[in-house]
Amino acid sequence: MTTEHEWGAEFGLTGGIWRHDGNLKRPNVRTTSQKISNGCFNGDRILADGHLFGLACKALWRMASSHGITGENLRIVGAAMGGISLSSRIAEAGMCRSAYAEKSGDKLVFNRFILSPHEKFLLAEDTITTGGTLVKLREAVAVACSANPTFAGAILALCNRSGKSELDGVPIFSLVSLSFDEWEEGSNPFTEDGKELVPPISEPKLNWHEVTRDYS
Repeated sequence: MTTEHEWGAEFGLTGGIWRHDGNLKRPNVRTTSQKISNGCFNGDRILADGHLFGLACKALWRMASSHGITGENLRIVGAAMGGISLSSRIAEAGMCRSAYAEKSGDKLVFNRFILSPHEKFLLAEDTITTGGTLVKLREAVAVACSANPTFAGAILALCNRSGKSELDGVPIFSLVSLSFDEWEEGSNPFTEDGKELVPPISEPKLNWHEVTRDYS
């Protein structure tokens, strides 16, 4: 697989890409930013396919290395939960170190790892929606290093649905870019009064059966 179309087709076969089918009984989903959306990317479905996930992580590393990023003194960092396996498998492909940050209130912290200011850090996330998690991850690296850390000139993702090609000047390399509609509560563009026909599903990855089940 070398093209975004091919990766999208493979990810779709896992059931990891969901779009609302127009069924009025089917709910939309609530995103991590508390907006409502008619689509979702579930990286857990790709992770569950060990062979495909391994190929995806190797492809992401090739993207990074083709832009001059090397494994020397490099650490791949992600955020729990989706970034744990992702950062580890990309680091395996690049033969470098990895680490993941965990939630602590509204921040991310590296509780299980000691980061060095002499390292270079490459951020990885399974799905980029708004970029908010990446900002918190970058801040967590700075706190853990107690210094102004050096970041690699790229951000890696399985899926970029942010509509952005970069974050604060750093290019985003992803295997697929997806576009879904999003709106604030009460502003549904597909209903006359803007209200949801049925309550949206929060935490769709944890309630994937409810998102994808038969609503006939």
